[in-house]
Amino acid sequence: MRQLDALIKDVDACIDGEKAKHSGSAGSSIADLDDKLKQIEALKTRALEKLQEYNDGIQHLRENEAADCPILLDTLTLLSEEAKAIEESIHDLDAQMAALNEKKNEHKVVADDASANPATFTPKQLDDLNDKIADTHTLTDTLMVKDQEINDDLDRRIEELKHLRENNGAFDNLKV
Repeated sequence: MRQLDALIKDVDACIDGEKAKHSGSAGSSIADLDDKLKQIEALKTRALEKLQEYNDGIQHLRENEAADCPILLDTLTLLSEEAKAIEESIHDLDAQMAALNEKKNEHKVVADDASANPATFTPKQLDDLNDKIADTHTLTDTLMVKDQEINDDLDRRIEELKHLRENNGAFDNLKV
């Protein structure tokens, strides 16, 4: 009987150890996820600042250079439409980020509960939680890439506008 009790205690201790390992990894994974979401927020903020700079540059050219140049005016109108599409993309990313934040918070509630009450969770449930967190990480990584692509695109566009401004004398030859 003592051997059976000792064996049961050993098995329970092994299971509790596995649960602690899984719930601990879930907690650290959620912290990493939170850091990634903060990075995405910073990228989004920079993208909005760059978009404002881009729109200001378009407006400056429209007001100061395009009055006598229909070609430039048409180009700036097209660029403004593209800027609106970029703004919509940023807002779409913002909505996706909000959904990921919500998922992260849901995962955190379960992970905190598993940490506080390990006896109520099986190792399988904790594995499933870790898998869900990993899936959220993957979605977050994809969102970060999209956000970075928007930033890179805006950097390129701002440089093109600067080039247009620097070469504004070339439009004198095109004026009708």
